[in-house]
Amino acid sequence: NIDLVQVIHQFIISIMVHNNPFVNIITAVAIGEENWFLNDFISKILLHENSMLFTVKLEDYRDIVMADERAKRNNIFLVDDMNSFRKLTNVITSDVFYFHGNFLFVLFNGNVKDLHEIFNAMWNKKIYNVYALKEKIKSNEIDCLTFLPFETPLKCGNTAPIVFNTFRNGTFVTELKRIDRLKN
Repeated sequence: NIDLVQVIHQFIISIMVHNNPFVNIITAVAIGEENWFLNDFISKILLHENSMLFTVKLEDYRDIVMADERAKRNNIFLVDDMNSFRKLTNVITSDVFYFHGNFLFVLFNGNVKDLHEIFNAMWNKKIYNVYALKEKIKSNEIDCLTFLPFETPLKCGNTAPIVFNTFRNGTFVTELKRIDRLKN
């Protein structure tokens, strides 16, 4: 979907690369001849981003390594389903990832309940700058979701997904920007 590629591009520009021009795309999907749609999607992302002023690295979660002694700061996870996500969580460690960085999840086969599980898993790892994209096929929109764990005074840990923006008719409803979790 070209809209999803545009939304990922806008996330990279608006939220991710202000302080670090490196973006990691980590796949937890079955890539091969049987999954031509995903191959095409990943190719479009890489082609789109190669013209930009930052570096994109594509890795399969099973082959993930720390690059140049730097923890991964800007991360996009392409996740097939919740089984793939559960396997992926084992490699999300502070040895490889900078936990104060940005984490964007694109879940191809899942629902809002699954996103709640993803957000809860990241909260348990003390990773707070977490976002997700969810396509709404019927309305041809893409919701941008996050969680606000510090929203309720004196009670932290709310990982319920909330929509903070929507991509509709080729543009975002409001300006896309990083959410300051400590002020929510």
